[in-house]
Amino acid sequence: MILDAAISPEICTQASRQLKNMETELATEIVARHYENDPQRWAGYGEIGRQHSLQDARYHINYLAEALAVQDIPLFCEYAAWVKNLFAGLPLPEDTLQKSFQFTRDVIQERLAAPQAAAASEYIHAALAYLPQAPNACPSFIKEEQPHYELASKYLELILAAERQKACNLILSTADRGVSIQDIYLNIFQPCQLEIGRLWQTHQISIAQEHYSTAITQTAMALLYPRLFSTHQNGKRLVAACVSGELHEIGIRMVADFFEMEGWHTTYLGANTPARTIPAVLIEQQAHVLAISISLTVHLSALVEMIQIVRTCDECRKIKILVGGHPFNVSPSLWKRVGANGYAADAMSAIRVANQLVGNP
Repeated sequence: MILDAAISPEICTQASRQLKNMETELATEIVARHYENDPQRWAGYGEIGRQHSLQDARYHINYLAEALAVQDIPLFCEYAAWVKNLFAGLPLPEDTLQKSFQFTRDVIQERLAAPQAAAASEYIHAALAYLPQAPNACPSFIKEEQPHYELASKYLELILAAERQKACNLILSTADRGVSIQDIYLNIFQPCQLEIGRLWQTHQISIAQEHYSTAITQTAMALLYPRLFSTHQNGKRLVAACVSGELHEIGIRMVADFFEMEGWHTTYLGANTPARTIPAVLIEQQAHVLAISISLTVHLSALVEMIQIVRTCDECRKIKILVGGHPFNVSPSLWKRVGANGYAADAMSAIRVANQLVGNP
């Protein structure tokens, strides 16, 4: 999808900033339009319903702002498809999302200057056009044709039942039978984590269940660590982190573990890492590669900030920056626009790309 040639990157950037600065004002007006349009329908949801509507409107504005900041319409269309699936399991009128986007567009056209409003409106128009063809449901991430399907299914059953000990024992016994840690990560942990997210999105599990299931997987990963730190060191060094605000850390933790198994010295900083702290760690660890992960498009600005901070540090100029996460899978050329040196869709390809970046293909 290509923007109108008259809409420059500068205008998109300005629109993004204005949306963020006016978030509360815009969201309040968008929700007011909903209630004015059909007061009888929305009155039944009460004050709690109004607060949820305000939160949804803020999400729309923030995701739109992030997509505008990197000039990427497909990112906002993908967000629209995600919300469509989320709303499908809620007791809401079928046209709620379409009307919400329409009211968002109307309010933006009224409140922003014409050039910036035109840019934002084009993104919303694209999302509205995409919604009818967007899938109504996301299929399960655990498929029969995948390796270790039965193990993944059993592990998912155990973590959803909060059977932490049994789940961890299953993973340890699987490793004892000779299944590699890489296989366990890629074919059990990864699809199960994606499935946990899908089950939350479709309202089949609570946020508490999602968090506890993730905690079990983190425990299981830790139990595998004595088998993980056994390879020789190759002299290359990786620092891995999630950006400020990003709490989904298992993906980047898996990446760091894969690098460790390949002989890299890794420093894993975890979730919600302040950008300003990164250069000192890179210098101290004499890093060759910085790997950064985000799961949500709304954290793109934080990722750009982190990259810019690293780039402005003279002692970090030679360090290669590798990015990954869901937004980059949606838009594979996005890594170039955020200032990275490369992108990887998963842990295995991350090692390949990193070796290429440091001159050891």
